[in-house]
Amino acid sequence: MQRKSYMPVFLAIIITLSILLGIGLRVHFLNSKVYWEDETFTALRVAGYTRQELIDENFNGVVINSENLLRYQSINSDKSALDTIKSLADDAHPPLYFLLLRLWAKYFGDSITALRSFSAVSSILILPCLFLLAQEIFKSTKIAYLATGLNAASPFYIMLSHEARMYALWTVLTTLSYLFLLRSIQHNTTKNWCLYTLATLTALYIHWFSILTIASQCLYLLMIHNRWSLRCFSKPFIYACIAIFLGFLPWPVFIGTRITHLYTQTTWTGENIGLFGEQSLLEKWLVNLSSIFINTSPSRAATWFYETMLQPVSIGLVVAGMLILAIYLMLRSTQIKTWSLLLIITANVYFPLALADILLGGYRSGIIRYLASSLIGTELLVAYLLFSSGQTLRSSSITWLIKTSNRLVWGLASGLIIAGVVTQTLFQINFDRTQQPLVKLATLLNQYPQPLLVSDIRPTQLLPLAHELSPHVSMQFVTRPQLPNIPSNFSDIFLYKASNNMQTHLTQQGYSLEPVDSISDLLRLTGL
Repeated sequence: MQRKSYMPVFLAIIITLSILLGIGLRVHFLNSKVYWEDETFTALRVAGYTRQELIDENFNGVVINSENLLRYQSINSDKSALDTIKSLADDAHPPLYFLLLRLWAKYFGDSITALRSFSAVSSILILPCLFLLAQEIFKSTKIAYLATGLNAASPFYIMLSHEARMYALWTVLTTLSYLFLLRSIQHNTTKNWCLYTLATLTALYIHWFSILTIASQCLYLLMIHNRWSLRCFSKPFIYACIAIFLGFLPWPVFIGTRITHLYTQTTWTGENIGLFGEQSLLEKWLVNLSSIFINTSPSRAATWFYETMLQPVSIGLVVAGMLILAIYLMLRSTQIKTWSLLLIITANVYFPLALADILLGGYRSGIIRYLASSLIGTELLVAYLLFSSGQTLRSSSITWLIKTSNRLVWGLASGLIIAGVVTQTLFQINFDRTQQPLVKLATLLNQYPQPLLVSDIRPTQLLPLAHELSPHVSMQFVTRPQLPNIPSNFSDIFLYKASNNMQTHLTQQGYSLEPVDSISDLLRLTGL
């Protein structure tokens, strides 16, 4: 006789509370962090401007203020959605996320909070999509609910909601792609195949890594049919792939040879950091695993606890052990169509990137946001491990073993969820916005009556300053190796992250460079 699945009431309450708190944490904190470089890229593209337009008008040595830079991060009548598409052609990014965000900005504004709120909504949508996928895989509402609770409490997925980037939406669409593929296989209907095609094509127009998702789904079909033949692919699946190919073809045709920019703009990920040792690839993998369940960023409220107990690598080792155990149990107790799908979801982006890092060097697989669509597989595996362990131990004939083991397993499940919510809450409550470098810099400059800030660092690193500086603060930016001609009508002149070439040039002109103690990389010019 088949046993009914069991979930204690206290765990169900904890999961429910974690979902509610997780939603709250996703919509809170949207304006606390300063834009980081990739988010300025988002704002620039949504507004319809290219990097070169920004440089030509503002990074050529002319004196500007914050309003000049804000113009390039705001929706205005000078630029249309077509300009957004044209601007993306230079960087080869698929356009759909930026077009949707532009539409969102028209209704809700283009402030930092407004743009990030689109990611917050997308991150919240991951929850029902993950629930449906887990329910489809395990045929268990309780496992699906546990997986949803883990995602709701996940510091990583909460972090995605606080950034104006495409990764939360991409995760939603990838999850739906797997869901509709599974439904199409089980219920071969035109509706399901159309939904699969739509979800997968949309995901592809969000991020190039969706190509890896399609490849992993082909591998899944080969695995469940236990033969390496094209006959494993049904006609509806082939038709769906053809439709996806033809639907996406206009974009690579439009960008043409500029598709090589994908490589040139990510060369920084090719730096060889080694597989073992400190700051190695293995360490990054373990830290990423810990970030799924616990925010290990130090909190001022409990510094000692974070520094001694919440070591990311140690937590990552524990999670890795849980994943190995989950895979072992799956292989023993589930059918190939279940365990192969979970492995495919978990590895669909991570495995190709990790393989490239090992063979070619680099740390692409160590960049956690690239793995957003894969890490839902990790949560599904952990949910399966915890729930199936609880059911297995509950079936034991030894009463004391049942009670003790159940308490340990359900306590671990509750602990993982609570740890994610509590550590993320502590981080957000104790986050000090004023201590961010650009906020400290802007606060200092705003105090002077007629200051001038000079710099030659990357334009996208300076764009966030526009949201913090008062209009009376002047700026003079150039691109390396250009050198500025500094006007003489400013009483207080500062250099920020200036190159050695610029510092030498100004010293030769008779300026003295004095470090500003309160802010690193900031120098004050005196002497003329």
